Amino acid sequence: MRTRFELADVVHRFAPSLHDRGKLTPLQEKVFAKIALCRTAALGGHEEACDNCGTIRYSYNSCGDRHCPKCQAARQAFWVDELVQGTLPVRHYHIVFTVPDHLNVLCLHNGRMFYNLLFSAVWHTLNSFGYSHYGVETGAIAVLHTWGQNLSLHPHIHCIVPAAGYSLDGRWKNIGHGGKFLYPVRQLSSAFKARFLDSLKRALRKQNKLAFFNDQIQRAYGTPWVVHCEPSMASVEHVVRYLGQYTHRVAITNQRIVNVSDEKVTFIAKDYRQGAAKKYITLGGVEFLRRFAQHILPRRFVKIRRYGIYNHTVKRNLGLRFRVEDESEGNNKSKSRKTIESNIDRFVRLTGINPCHCPVCKTGQMIRIRKLPPIRSPPETICEQTHPQL
Repeated sequence: MRTRFELADVVHRFAPSLHDRGKLTPLQEKVFAKIALCRTAALGGHEEACDNCGTIRYSYNSCGDRHCPKCQAARQAFWVDELVQGTLPVRHYHIVFTVPDHLNVLCLHNGRMFYNLLFSAVWHTLNSFGYSHYGVETGAIAVLHTWGQNLSLHPHIHCIVPAAGYSLDGRWKNIGHGGKFLYPVRQLSSAFKARFLDSLKRALRKQNKLAFFNDQIQRAYGTPWVVHCEPSMASVEHVVRYLGQYTHRVAITNQRIVNVSDEKVTFIAKDYRQGAAKKYITLGGVEFLRRFAQHILPRRFVKIRRYGIYNHTVKRNLGLRFRVEDESEGNNKSKSRKTIESNIDRFVRLTGINPCHCPVCKTGQMIRIRKLPPIRSPPETICEQTHPQL
């Protein structure tokens, strides 16, 4: 169901002004152009008719961009389902690694380098602690988030870490301290800070740019870093579903946008300093889009990564050591041979929403009767969309 205001409305109204100020990169312009045209006649679609009451409905194609808030519902539901089915039957910890805002300027300077180094520092820290504290190689599923509730730049990585691993002699070993904590958080924070800043300095030194950002790095050395580790849960499903809310969207959903005027945008945000109380935040429309643009990831950047025993190659090489998981996969394969579930049936099972149900009579099914071609080719940039050539 369409909300009263959408991100596309904000893009239509304020993206040209942001472009005229020279604040958008070519990639950001293309993303905004896709969001503006998502599920409109410009992208084509199909005409549907109800097989019961004859109601006609026009459904337009989505843009498919991963930054669009209207395009990721099915992918999100499928990802959560696959991850829940593919995790080990052990306790898991939810660990969050954050970096101080002194380093945001580096993130804006070269996002791809910054995020890659962040992923690397997180996993090497977890991996080294697994060996030093328990003598095992564990694993992790890491998800990058870049935003805060007010759309500010706030890079951090959420990790799902199993409370188990393989020792050096190949034996399976459960780890953790009674489900209360996995590693000492202060030691984890210090090790993560040292590793990340060291790798950041080496990368900048190779580019002959360390002198430009040395002040920010030195300030980060003197700042306490925060690594948050929640107590383990008997089932990983809860944390997976929590992360699933954020894995396939960026910064904000349409449901949070409550008003778009000629100059300002008002949206809902949670204030975690006051018990996650909901508050209304009003920003200038151009400032709103400028903040959103900070969270557009580099092209083809992988923001969900698997490490250690959760890496697909490692899991495959371990073979029978993942006997419990292998058996479940075998059962799933045998079931899939008997009954092949379509994407629509799977979406209905996971979300309880059937997009084929007639919205009028509530009993009929919407049947496609003809294809609607695109009205015109989608523009490459906001500039071309706003100022077409005559």
